[in-house]
Amino acid sequence: MGKKYSLKRKHTMSTLAIILIVLAFLVVMNVGYSLWSSKLNISGTVTLDFDPPAIEASVIPNADNRYVNVSGLTNDSGTELFDLVSEEYKKNELVTTLRVHKNSLSDWISSDLMVNFSLKNTSKNGYVYTDGKVSQLEVSNPGEALKKVSATVVPATISANQSSVFNFSASVNRSEVKGSAYYKYAITYKVNGVERYFFYTIKILE
Repeated sequence: MGKKYSLKRKHTMSTLAIILIVLAFLVVMNVGYSLWSSKLNISGTVTLDFDPPAIEASVIPNADNRYVNVSGLTNDSGTELFDLVSEEYKKNELVTTLRVHKNSLSDWISSDLMVNFSLKNTSKNGYVYTDGKVSQLEVSNPGEALKKVSATVVPATISANQSSVFNFSASVNRSEVKGSAYYKYAITYKVNGVERYFFYTIKILE
């Protein structure tokens, strides 16, 4: 019986072809890397739903059954400078609205306005509230009718069933209040390590 032989074809590839393949591979790798490392710009409007945790606290009404105490509604002579329009209180937000009292004889008089209220720690678990602070969130003060604006909360730590006092003060040039001016604040305390919020807004209408 004769031996069977299989013939194998030898494939040869030129050096130039190998170099071209390697170069093509390197180009593809570089392009891919540049795409991954470049910045991605997206055009459009992004809406963030900010729903901060509310603090377990309540505003304590005063003897007049109002939530805020206001000093500066009248001057020492009894001239009316501001009217208390409304108080809106819901959950973790209080809004006080004042209006400049119209009196041509007193419009030029500036007034030192002071507003305060008590915020009671009503924690059901008896938590101590710490690191109390006030942050200004929004402001509209056209013509800079309000000057020397200040807002504080004391003390910075309140135990369960105890209260802190929020204080707002400003010097108001009543004749310069155009339309409305307002200041919105976040009063925050850390409760068991988590920062929780109460919001206060004061509005002054022309």
